[in-house]
Amino acid sequence: MKNLINIILLIMIVLAGTSCHDDFLEEEVFSSLNTDGFFTTEADLNAGLIGCYAAFQGNNYYGKAVIFLTDFPTEYMRGYWSNPADVFTITSALSDDPNQRDVSNLWQQTWQVNNRCNMVINRAADIEMDENEKVKIVAEARFLRALNKFNQVLFYGTNIPLIESETISLNDLDVVTSTSDELYNSMIADFEFAEANLPGASAEGRATSWAATAFLAKVYLKLAGYSADPLTGEMIKGDASNYQKAKTYLDKIVDQGPFGLMDKPIDVWGGRRNETEANKEVIFAIKYETGGLEEGNSWNNRFVGKGNGWSAYSWKTISSTWEFYDKFEDGDLRAANDMLKVRYQDKKQKWKNDDFPHCWKYVSDYDSTFTKDWLVTSSSDYGDDVVLVRYADILLMHSEVENQINGLSGSSLMGINMVRERAGVPTYTVGDVSAMTEINMETPGSDKEKLHELIIVERKKELMCEGHGWFDYVRNNVFLRELTKYYEHGVFNAADKKKYHLYPIYIVDIDLNENLTQNWGW
Repeated sequence: MKNLINIILLIMIVLAGTSCHDDFLEEEVFSSLNTDGFFTTEADLNAGLIGCYAAFQGNNYYGKAVIFLTDFPTEYMRGYWSNPADVFTITSALSDDPNQRDVSNLWQQTWQVNNRCNMVINRAADIEMDENEKVKIVAEARFLRALNKFNQVLFYGTNIPLIESETISLNDLDVVTSTSDELYNSMIADFEFAEANLPGASAEGRATSWAATAFLAKVYLKLAGYSADPLTGEMIKGDASNYQKAKTYLDKIVDQGPFGLMDKPIDVWGGRRNETEANKEVIFAIKYETGGLEEGNSWNNRFVGKGNGWSAYSWKTISSTWEFYDKFEDGDLRAANDMLKVRYQDKKQKWKNDDFPHCWKYVSDYDSTFTKDWLVTSSSDYGDDVVLVRYADILLMHSEVENQINGLSGSSLMGINMVRERAGVPTYTVGDVSAMTEINMETPGSDKEKLHELIIVERKKELMCEGHGWFDYVRNNVFLRELTKYYEHGVFNAADKKKYHLYPIYIVDIDLNENLTQNWGW
């Protein structure tokens, strides 16, 4: 999609929360938000839909915040800003400040996305146009609304409002919260509508029926796993029957879908040029494009070692840890040479002022011969897409649900083995797994528990720096356990960190809306 940001941004309603000051509401000129003159034609509706996609692109959403808040709270992402002593790692993402910038910005941005999608969905009925095209536009908007709602629930929990109508008056903003069932039923209905009414293939960056199928699997996998009670902080195990529902959608993608693994892990990200584009592994991604089109992002340059000549523009450094690097087996293509890269093979040699391995997925838009054949025109003009779901993720989820339903077997090993084979490391047999006594520094008991631990480790290796880490840890109720292992600054008290299973709701909205309750511990 060209020039998403420059196309009309539809409605300049940015929900800074869910309420407003009473004295502000007394100003009659601001009491209503009339967009009737805009939503009158098919072109208006299409522009509105583009505005929905565009709202996901910026730094307050997938352009930075989502990956930052999901991967910094793991052992495989760390960084520094101006010098190595200025470490930016687990505790930076898990700030005790409920107004931490990325947390509050993402909260506000999700409500902007929600309102844009609601406007497209609600106004479509009154526009005269081809009905089939109208249904497709509504299906795309409902897919995006469901994706956004899923993110809201994952980050902020289920004690939040469910708003499915557009905000047309500031008097409508003082809304009540919803139940977990209401929120999940809403997003499932939206994804089901999208799956039934979207094509299997579409323009690059647009939602498809397969993307909806993939997210239905993710929703049911979350419903089968653990979630934090937003009022008590306790971790609650979901209904195990949802594993079978997730399996239904994963089987559909594996058995009928047009997807497959690229030959090598680095090929997912564009190989030599290293600019992620559509390929057979990518099911859905947020699109960016370099070349001065104002369609780039500023997230990619954060993975580039500062001043080391790896890219035209680099702000600071995001790297991994040696603890994580050492998890990789010899010959794993996701480590030493392709995906988790060090400037020198001898890790005792420093490059510039850092000696940590760097994730190579986002070191983009350069000529790999280092001839400085730059494509980017500024520090915010990087073109790598943010991949939300790809086939390797589907295969690992498939192994997970097979294992949860039927235990260790050839069927439950299929997905993880396909991913490992592509990575160039030995595959597992049932006997291999059954004979293991320690995995991921744990001593699992049953064969099912052993494979479950192996899948947790494999998801880290395969999906590092793609915005899955914290979600996976919370869903499997291993977040505090994993942080205890890899915490970098002194003694880690897991009991004090239980609140980090959810992020805090924007405190300004808590103050302004009496119907909102802050998540436990915040």
